[in-house]
Amino acid sequence: MKTLLVFIALLCIAFYFWLKYNSKWEELLTTQDVEKYMSIVGKLQGAGIKYKTTSGGEEFNSRKSTLNSRIAPISYTIWVLKDEIYKSHKVVN
Repeated sequence: MKTLLVFIALLCIAFYFWLKYNSKWEELLTTQDVEKYMSIVGKLQGAGIKYKTTSGGEEFNSRKSTLNSRIAPISYTIWVLKDEIYKSHKVVN
């Protein structure tokens, strides 16, 4: 029982820090098209907008050696600072 309570407490603390860290970022776009992803990242770099990216989908790949394979992730997400979200929408569109 004590182990479960400690585990739940650690999860709550981790969730709090995750929320605090991600509170200044807003999702700009999620795409599965690599060319569109690279195009938008290039536009953001050209405009000097700070961004970060995440990719996902590897966990749904049915191959056993997904991490060692050269298969691209299924989806790409681009995050920008909340202060620059309006500017980034203007640059992308």
